[in-house]
Amino acid sequence: MTLDEGDKLRDVTRVMIMKVLTVSQNALIRGEVPQGIGELKNLVHLDLSYNSLTGPIPSRIGELRSLVGLDLSYNSFSGSIPGQLGDLAMLQKLDLSSNNLTGGVPATITGLTSLTFLALSNNGLSGRLPAGLSDLRDLQYLIMENNPMGVPLPSELGDIARLQELRLANSGYSGSIPETLGRLASLTTLSLENNNLTGRIPAGLSRLKRMYHLNLSKNGLDGVVPFDGAFLRRLGRNLDLSGNPGLCVDDRAVVQARIPR
Repeated sequence: MTLDEGDKLRDVTRVMIMKVLTVSQNALIRGEVPQGIGELKNLVHLDLSYNSLTGPIPSRIGELRSLVGLDLSYNSFSGSIPGQLGDLAMLQKLDLSSNNLTGGVPATITGLTSLTFLALSNNGLSGRLPAGLSDLRDLQYLIMENNPMGVPLPSELGDIARLQELRLANSGYSGSIPETLGRLASLTTLSLENNNLTGRIPAGLSRLKRMYHLNLSKNGLDGVVPFDGAFLRRLGRNLDLSGNPGLCVDDRAVVQARIPR
């Protein structure tokens, strides 16, 4: 079935009681998603990932108020992220990664207070993240690598209390790493490599007991690395600070890291 030859999913949109629609990993699925998708009011999960879909993301998807999961990743959607997605109050997973989306992240996204997983990687998104990130109180995974954001990291990231993975690599972020990230007690993974970050590594990161993967490589960070031997030993090869010529490590921490306990 193709979306540019034939009925463009009109037969599918007539199935009004459908709760799960998964049409993924099919190179023959191409063209634009019809606006009639908004008629599937009972949909709980919509997965159109790994296809060849083009055009804008239909704003009418915002009418699917029962949606818990929305996956449109690995297509060729273009244009901006429709603000109407912020109407999906029950949404827990939103994956729009690996498309051709541009513009900013709409402020309405912060209204998705049930969201646990947000992936927007590998697009052309830019500009500041919206205010109100702390409203995403259930968010555990924020994955936005490979976007030309080109702005400072917002300190409000440290207010997303349940965050476990924060991946913002290769996105042109500038300025310093917010001290507030040291508040993220549940954080296991922090990936900020290949940005334009400067200044010192916040000492608070060393107190994150659940951290097991930290990559700050290829930035312009300087000063003494604030990690003690126990932290260095715990992360081992999962710690990458390379490509920051201004960084230096306290010799005592290195010695402590080598002493078996």
